[in-house]
Amino acid sequence: MNLSTPAIQEQNQINEPGLIESQVDIPYAHEPTTTLDSLVQQGDAQVINELPPILKDDQQAIPAITAQAPLRAEKLSKKDCPQSVKLGSYIAHIHPLHEENSSVQALYVLEIPGLPEISQHLDLLIHASDLQNWQQRPIYLAEQINSQGCFIKYLALLGAENQVQAIPLMNGFTGQSQQHIAAIKEIHWEDLAENFTDFEALFYSYTQKATLIWTSENYIPFIPAQLFQTQKFIQFEESPADFKTPLLLLKDRQKIRVIHGQKRLRLARTESAYPYFLLERHHGVSWQLIQNIITQLKSPIDCYQLYEAIQKHISD
Repeated sequence: MNLSTPAIQEQNQINEPGLIESQVDIPYAHEPTTTLDSLVQQGDAQVINELPPILKDDQQAIPAITAQAPLRAEKLSKKDCPQSVKLGSYIAHIHPLHEENSSVQALYVLEIPGLPEISQHLDLLIHASDLQNWQQRPIYLAEQINSQGCFIKYLALLGAENQVQAIPLMNGFTGQSQQHIAAIKEIHWEDLAENFTDFEALFYSYTQKATLIWTSENYIPFIPAQLFQTQKFIQFEESPADFKTPLLLLKDRQKIRVIHGQKRLRLARTESAYPYFLLERHHGVSWQLIQNIITQLKSPIDCYQLYEAIQKHISD
């Protein structure tokens, strides 16, 4: 069984979260503006309230794509580059990267004035070599992690021509701050337009609407901390944990509870998201079943060991 790359399928319904609907009214009549969403129909994007399902035994790890050196392109001069772009109902200002000698060319930071909270869960970049065709290209979404494997925030890249160009650009950007990419997905703007300003809504879009194109070795996805209850329901001794140790969660009706992960949660209470495996009540996983399996395992119990034991039981 491969535990490194859980497949993303449309199962596991939970309640729909509210979206941030604040509008930004910024005068920009005197600034050159490129409209990026001319093909997007407002209101098409909806949050899909689902979480990654249980791993199947026959799933295979997605081969890692070796990140090549960042593609070089002629960097736009300040005179040639528009000062802002329209992202749905928001106006995003375009800023050059601070690293003047960076090998990542034609790559700019997008900032939405009036919504500084977005930067807590998302970095927005645009590859500006051909802004006029941005709306015809996919968006690339990634999970950023630090050197310990902890989730930092999402990263969105607009304007890349294809994944061959996007992967090295994103790896080059994170490498400048000594961070890393855990996984990269491809998503259409209409599936992201209404959801990128809210952390939970962005998670649902990333989980259910995006297509996985690249992962790091032993990749495990991350879930926002506010989506699950941290109190452990069944008490037993856990094996030692590090920052790469996943939580084992059970979706029981409309609540997500911790089965295994008490020691992992104690490592840092300030993390915004944690690596996780998800089991579901409607797949035949009950608290009584979990209790019975725990009593058969030698203490202390490892997260992977417990996960495999439960999977084996429900697949028999």
